[in-house]
Amino acid sequence: AGVEDAEKYISLEDRGEDDLEELVKEYTVFGRVSPNQKQLIIQIFKEQGHTVAMTGDGVNDILALKEADCSIAMASGSEAARNVSQIVLTDSNFSSMPSVVAEGRKVINNVQKVATLFITKNVFSFFIVCFVIATNFFMFEKVNSFPLLPRQLSLIDTLTIGIPATLLAFLPNNKPIQGRFMFNVLKNALPGALAVLFNAVIIYFAAFYASDYISIANIPTMITIATAVTCLLVLLRVFLPIN
Repeated sequence: AGVEDAEKYISLEDRGEDDLEELVKEYTVFGRVSPNQKQLIIQIFKEQGHTVAMTGDGVNDILALKEADCSIAMASGSEAARNVSQIVLTDSNFSSMPSVVAEGRKVINNVQKVATLFITKNVFSFFIVCFVIATNFFMFEKVNSFPLLPRQLSLIDTLTIGIPATLLAFLPNNKPIQGRFMFNVLKNALPGALAVLFNAVIIYFAAFYASDYISIANIPTMITIATAVTCLLVLLRVFLPIN
């Protein structure tokens, strides 16, 4: 069946539950496993930090199916097993599982990438608003309005978020899911958002303290260009690898 280390097999008949933790470390294939032993094996794997899936079709699999992080039952199996499982294979064919896993990876990974684009825009907008408010309490020139006009933001949204997000949602992606969703999104979004804020602050200071060379009226245009370039770089990072 192509199971790695399949030569490491053992029968758990007449084996005590106290031995399971050591046996799980040493062996790969287990036979004559009782319902309680199945449940304990899954608990041991989870305690070791693994995400555990369990497939089954009979009443003797119910305890393990309930314990597993992902439980999969056969449509031709017992009703009790189907009721406690998160996924039921309607064709009772395990060869469907690779396509199920691939679709799940595609959805989660692509939603994570799309979310990165939207969160980047939300975070840098929030940062710039905070900067505009903060200028009213410091010594340098006050900034009385948000620097980006609605039509400028709409242009950035369309070219770096709206159209690319539509394409991203349909791209094939079979990369294994890693880490936590929100942490991954924020980790990918923050560098771009901070870069936009940094650019905006530099442009403000340059305009106010080097007004002989830079017109204050050009601040929105300059920030729009800097923001668009940064968002395109975020977009490129999200799309990698381009295959």
